[in-house]
Amino acid sequence: MAPLFVGVDVGTGSARAGVFDASGARLATAARDVKMWRYRGGDYVEQSSEDVWAAVAGSVRAALAAVDGDDASRRVAGLGFAATCSLVCLDASGKPVSVSEESD
Repeated sequence: MAPLFVGVDVGTGSARAGVFDASGARLATAARDVKMWRYRGGDYVEQSSEDVWAAVAGSVRAALAAVDGDDASRRVAGLGFAATCSLVCLDASGKPVSVSEESD
C-alpha cells in the first residue's frame, strides 16, 4: 500500500485537511466550518475548543474517505498541522477547558 500524508490547517473560520501521496500530489481535500462568538462590540472573537476539534476530525475523516474510504486511514504515514490561532487546553480527563472570561 502506498503511504499517504495528511496536512491540516486550522484557521479562524474553518479547519481544512488535504491528503497527499509521496510525490506531493494532492489526492483530496475537505473543510469544516468553525463557529465563532463575537462579544465586546466585536472586538473579541472566540471559538469552542470542542468545535475546533470536531472540525479538524471531520475534515480529516472526509478527506481520507474521498481517497479510499477505510483503507486510507491505515496508510497515513505522516501528519502536518498548522494552527497559529488555536489553543486548546485539556483537563485531566482530556476534555477541553475554556480559557475565556465567558466560559464557552
